[in-house]
Amino acid sequence: MGETGGWRWVAALLAIFTGILTVIGALFIPETYASVLLRQRAETLSKATGRVYRSKFEKDKKVEIGQLFKTALGRPWVLLFKEPIVFLLSLYLAIVYATLYVSHKPSNEYQR
Repeated sequence: MGETGGWRWVAALLAIFTGILTVIGALFIPETYASVLLRQRAETLSKATGRVYRSKFEKDKKVEIGQLFKTALGRPWVLLFKEPIVFLLSLYLAIVYATLYVSHKPSNEYQR
């Protein structure tokens, strides 16, 4: 397909394939995150018994938007500097991309 249809068709096929796999995964792969499972269990128990149940993650805990952003934006940096494999892989990819784009010469196809 790459030789007959060109790179745009290859990219489109990969995008379609990825979209289909994402939908299939969202529908059929079960949830495994503990806080979500406990929250769902508490909701089920609340509906079944009429009493109010809360998971241990919701108990006495208010989520502030600032704290949520701080956690979400800080976590990748913590992983980068505290996990050697993440740091080394990031360094390797930085060198690869730098080598790729420093030595790249644009073709005449895109110059007009």
